[in-house]
This record gives sequence, C-alpha cells and structure tokens, in this order.
Amino acid sequence: MQTRRTSAGMQGQLAAMGHYNSTKQLTELECPTLVTCGDRDAVVPPSNSESLARRIPGARLRTWEGAGHFFWAHRTAEVCTELAQFLESSD
Repeated sequence: MQTRRTSAGMQGQLAAMGHYNSTKQLTELECPTLVTCGDRDAVVPPSNSESLARRIPGARLRTWEGAGHFFWAHRTAEVCTELAQFLESSD
C-alpha cells in the first residue's frame, strides 16, 4: 500500500505534534488500552509506543515484528483478529 503525502499535510502534523502534549493526562485514563506499533517503524520510533504503554495504567503493548509505520495495511487479518480479541476481552 502506498500513501501520498503533501508538504502541507506534513507541516500540519508536525505543528500539531509540537503544540499538544497529553503525557500528563495518560495516568488518568481508566479504560482498557491497546498500544500498537511496528518494530521497524521509521516514522514514529517503537520506543514511543513502549513509553506510552508504560504511562497508561493497565495498558497492553502489541508490537508487530517486521512491520513498519503502516503495519495494519500489511498485516490486516492479523491486526483485525488482535483488535477483535482485545475488544472482546474489554467488554
């Protein structure tokens, strides 16, 4: 799968990331949380997902081996199964 990126879109994303910080609010989350990432993500380092999962009470981290930023597009069936299991267990 290929995506098109525009410089305006990228600038908007970077601006939003630079102005918003929810880190302090993560410890207040009270809902089941699944954090997912690909272990070969070149856009957002997997260490960010690890940090996020550590800060959210009871969060579960699922790292997709051999997958990049768009892991869900390349491992669709596996991701859907994982999400369905997570949602069922959170019901």
